[in-house]
Amino acid sequence: MPLYRDGHFFISSGYGTGSKLLKLKVQGCLDWKTVAMQRSEKGVRKGSVTFADGLLYTMSERNKVGLSEPTPEGHKLISQFEIPQKGEGPSWVHPVVCGGRLYIRHDDFLYAYDVRAN
Repeated sequence: MPLYRDGHFFISSGYGTGSKLLKLKVQGCLDWKTVAMQRSEKGVRKGSVTFADGLLYTMSERNKVGLSEPTPEGHKLISQFEIPQKGEGPSWVHPVVCGGRLYIRHDDFLYAYDVRAN
């Protein structure tokens, strides 16, 4: 579990991965004093997001997957698609990017997509 203190996060893990101290640097988006949103983009709508390799991988609760490039002005939608088979109900699981693959799970279905740059 990450620990937070004085603008820093401390994370630690076993199995030889070690520990890290990260400094939180906030730029744009949310006004911390008023909690007012600075930008809002529709993208694939309400859902989960993962950041990997400089891109945002998003999945809506209605099974739409999107790839966006974050910019200081917001985000630029690069592509989107719907997962082929949908399980029961909304999907709230975060997409995972690992080893050049995008993993998406919904209900009893698991999808893996090659997202390595060519």
